[in-house]
Amino acid sequence: MKWSKAYSIGESKLEAGETRDAIRYFKKALMIAQKNASKQEETVTLAKLADVYRDIENYHEAADYYEKGLEIVQETGDKKLESVICCNTGTACRKLGDYEKCMVYSKQGFNVALRIGDSRLTADSYEGLGRAYNALCDYQNSIKCYKKAVDRYKQLNNEEGLGCCYANMSLSYQMQGKYHDAIRLLEESLRISVKIGRKQNQASDLLNLGSIYTTLNDYDKAIEMFQKSLAISIEIGNKRLQAKCYGSQGNVLFHYCEKYSEAIMYYQKCLDISKEIDDKQSQSVALLKSI
Repeated sequence: MKWSKAYSIGESKLEAGETRDAIRYFKKALMIAQKNASKQEETVTLAKLADVYRDIENYHEAADYYEKGLEIVQETGDKKLESVICCNTGTACRKLGDYEKCMVYSKQGFNVALRIGDSRLTADSYEGLGRAYNALCDYQNSIKCYKKAVDRYKQLNNEEGLGCCYANMSLSYQMQGKYHDAIRLLEESLRISVKIGRKQNQASDLLNLGSIYTTLNDYDKAIEMFQKSLAISIEIGNKRLQAKCYGSQGNVLFHYCEKYSEAIMYYQKCLDISKEIDDKQSQSVALLKSI
């Protein structure tokens, strides 16, 4: 089998939601690339495998594949791909709680983007730096970077990047207790997501809005947001988001509404889905609450 064939099948499996099969074919493509001594194909495949593992929240595997890809791309001199991989490695490190390493990779990707003068990569890199500063609890610098990213996304007329940036910037305001600013940004992100048809982003924005309304003690509004998020998550078949929606509704009903039987029902649904997709974090939350 040729590399292009194995890689193409992997992409088809991924699009169909068959993640395990997708990984299997991408790994086959990686072996073919290595056998053919094609550094370019090897790097592309490593980055793709890392993206897949990142999207299923297996950040250890994601970081490992990103770092292997970065090592090769620095040899081949593909600066654009180097910048992308650096930023993505930073994301994986942030998810693993290694915030210092996250900042190192984020700055490295940012500097490469500036050197090659790529406007889109520069916007993405500012956004990545915003997330890195947020992880370090430096919310002022985080917001500064997000605002620079917003300006560049607007210049590029890149609504998807703009929407994601608004959603991420909302967290920096939320962490400072500026909940109404956070809501305003999430609502703008949601508006963009609806406009461009990004269902997963819509579900995530609604889930995050529900969390903020929970903090503001507006439990009816919180449950409304969680239910809307759940409906979209079911529509697109995103089981990770479904589990989070069920768990979040369970938390509101259990802790604040004293509807224990109903809460346990939601925790059980969260647990069932989490087991199905092997989401250990959601499983632990549901198990603790349903006992």
